[in-house]
Amino acid sequence: MSASASTSRACLVAFLFFALCLAAPAWAENVIEIGYGEGTPGNSGAHVIVTARNDTPIHGYSLAISYPAEVLTLTSISVEGTHVRALEPDFVAPQIDTALGVATLGVIFDYDPPSGGSFQPTQLDALPEASSPIIIGRLSFHVAAGAPGGSYPIRLIDGLGSPPGYNRFTRAGESVVPRLVDGSFYVAGCDVLALEKKIALAGVTPSLPVHAYVQHCEPLAGFSITIGYKCSALTLVSAGYGQTYLGVTLGNQGLIDFFTTQVDDTIGGDYCRSVTAAVFEYP
Repeated sequence: MSASASTSRACLVAFLFFALCLAAPAWAENVIEIGYGEGTPGNSGAHVIVTARNDTPIHGYSLAISYPAEVLTLTSISVEGTHVRALEPDFVAPQIDTALGVATLGVIFDYDPPSGGSFQPTQLDALPEASSPIIIGRLSFHVAAGAPGGSYPIRLIDGLGSPPGYNRFTRAGESVVPRLVDGSFYVAGCDVLALEKKIALAGVTPSLPVHAYVQHCEPLAGFSITIGYKCSALTLVSAGYGQTYLGVTLGNQGLIDFFTTQVDDTIGGDYCRSVTAAVFEYP
């Protein structure tokens, strides 16, 4: 075989390998994430979902969740209204400690193998990278009647409960350790300033609005908001009040005398700070 023919074949093999690599699907990473919920003091039936992404087929999973017991009471943790409910799992074990604010959930899709024949347990297939996460748990909260307004964390913490629970996927008896993302619950009340929680995909979400919410008991003459964020991950493009309640009630009537946003990228490390201030009509 001539040198040119060998070179052509090598190039063809390299091209085919490169094409196969491009054609191969990209799989999601292993993640368990708590969502966002909100309610008013005394509210019951406020739901928060738990979602997951997995890059390998799984046969079950477990959750270990912490929440502020002085503000929220967890009335149920279940698979009702989730993607896994359609699998009719054989084993679903919820546990709630309302005094400590701790809850665990264990789920196995096929618990007992059938008698005779080979056992092929039900599984959740791996998710492609571009697909949406699946819902694997649903939390239902009651908000305490005297709960102060504000944003409260709902966390995924390994080792909670008795016996201790862990946040894991299981496959063929082996544990898969996922990345854990905490959530939050917003209680509407007086004199509260909160930021909206958003999820963005790197390189896919070019512009993502994040709203600031406020509850106040007295009339306001203005406000200021200071926000810290990682400069390497986020860039603040603009800040404004268009298409918000503030814009409709005051902005459209020309009653905002002063509105400005300044960004400081010299506060140290990989963090930036933005300060937004507004003054309403001043006599």
